[in-house]
Amino acid sequence: MVSSSGGIMTVVMLLVVRTEGDFTAMTAGLIAAIQRRYFSGCVVLLTSSEVENLTEQEILMQMQLRKLLSEERIQVTASWIQSFNSTTQYCSGHIPLNVILSSDSQSRTTLEEYSTTNNLAGATWLLFLDTGSMSSFFADIYVPFNCEFLVTWHGLTSMHIYEVYKVAKEKPLNEHYYGRFNFISGLVSNEYNIFRRRSNLEGIVLKVITADDPPIMNIDPSGKRVSGFLGRVWDILEKKMNFRASYILLREL
Repeated sequence: MVSSSGGIMTVVMLLVVRTEGDFTAMTAGLIAAIQRRYFSGCVVLLTSSEVENLTEQEILMQMQLRKLLSEERIQVTASWIQSFNSTTQYCSGHIPLNVILSSDSQSRTTLEEYSTTNNLAGATWLLFLDTGSMSSFFADIYVPFNCEFLVTWHGLTSMHIYEVYKVAKEKPLNEHYYGRFNFISGLVSNEYNIFRRRSNLEGIVLKVITADDPPIMNIDPSGKRVSGFLGRVWDILEKKMNFRASYILLREL
């Protein structure tokens, strides 16, 4: 007969003990869920070391991930992050899902260099944060406003997901809770629509090209205020989304 305390201890151990297979399966499950959510044409697994410098554990995990994702009929490839070029990735006409498997210093430095010469919005990104914090990792990395960049880490039974972006280069990093993933509920997100999630432009000034076209658009002689139908709509948007407009006037559209 098993005592109640022994039974409780057994249950606790079953919940706490995590095998490498569980870890990899949950990682693959999240990648597949994100790939389907964003209709990515393929998945690119990015590593911070060249193939010959990967540890046996890293090689095994990469092989298992590729096998599990392939079983989901997902096109998957792997690349050393320093030699990666998103423009060379063929993804069936859709943007790729780039998965960074480690947040080590090499990955951070390479992504920083990549972001200075490339627009990160050309792909969807998923970073597995295994060391440090989001703020320190992205301190010198520009993630544009229209880029879908997700960050996650493994919890005991679930993976919590955040999204990061900057409204402008000089603005601070935004870190917002995106959702969670586990085997029971799958991918659960509070808000799927990016425009609802990112409705605050933090007071930035947008350059707006317009022309005087009454009654649709009326331009104040000073060029600083607009009225008319579209003018009123624009004024509402400024207040609702927290931005200001700097108008560039044309004689005619």
